[in-house]
Amino acid sequence: MLLTNDLLPRDNTEIWRNRLGEIQAEINVSLTKYLHQQESGQIERFAPLLEEWEESQIAKATARAIKKKSARKKR
Repeated sequence: MLLTNDLLPRDNTEIWRNRLGEIQAEINVSLTKYLHQQESGQIERFAPLLEEWEESQIAKATARAIKKKSARKKR
């Protein structure tokens, strides 16, 4: 690893390690923010499709329940 070699004076290695840690934290924050934006966009895009599917499933379940109920009444 470059920071542990004798290429840098010993005093500077801790400074560089700290700075690299800060840079990594900044990158993580940026990536997390970008990922959240992507997920939010996908949720907004798929929400209407999901609602439509749920409504169709509810309608099918209701129709089956009515059919079962009417079949029981005929007995």
